[in-house]
Amino acid sequence: MSEVNSNLLKKYGEYKVCTKCKENIHISKFGIANSKRSQLRGDCKDCRKKVSTTWYNNNKESRLKSIQKWKNDNIEKVTEYNKIWVNNNRDKVRSTQKKYYYSNMDKMSIKRISRRAAVPSWLSDEMKKDIKIIYDACRMISNIECEKYHVDHIIPIKGENVSGLHVPWNLQIITAKENLSKSNKFKQEGIKLAKQ
Repeated sequence: MSEVNSNLLKKYGEYKVCTKCKENIHISKFGIANSKRSQLRGDCKDCRKKVSTTWYNNNKESRLKSIQKWKNDNIEKVTEYNKIWVNNNRDKVRSTQKKYYYSNMDKMSIKRISRRAAVPSWLSDEMKKDIKIIYDACRMISNIECEKYHVDHIIPIKGENVSGLHVPWNLQIITAKENLSKSNKFKQEGIKLAKQ
């Protein structure tokens, strides 16, 4: 037990009565009340947490505004802190990004592909749901087969001679190996293109 804890133990004994819930609780369940670390709070950590949660829920909007104002007023500090945090937590950041990517593959795909103007403006919400179903099915097949599968564009969106769209009827699920080997090539078997 550290010196601070042994001093508190001498002062309070092993147990102390909480001023809120009136229960006799071990002193480890109380927070420190002053900067000298020589005095415990009157209320236990559980009661303090309830009070803090209630206050936060009742003042959420003003608290968030206050935080945002501080961030806006201290943009350099925030930026520097974020850089340091990301640097010190690279694995956590990658893991979070990876989880987000895999749980939102349909959105990520639409976002990436729309930059290339392959998502038509007339794509309905129902069609977007169909695209999500295809990406979800691809993920499930990859898990079941223990092999990596990709959602592929039948007619490549950046093909040499022809470009397709990011629409449900232009998507197919194929193995990653097959997809990577075909690149942006379009097999024109059975399709006649008009010659100019």
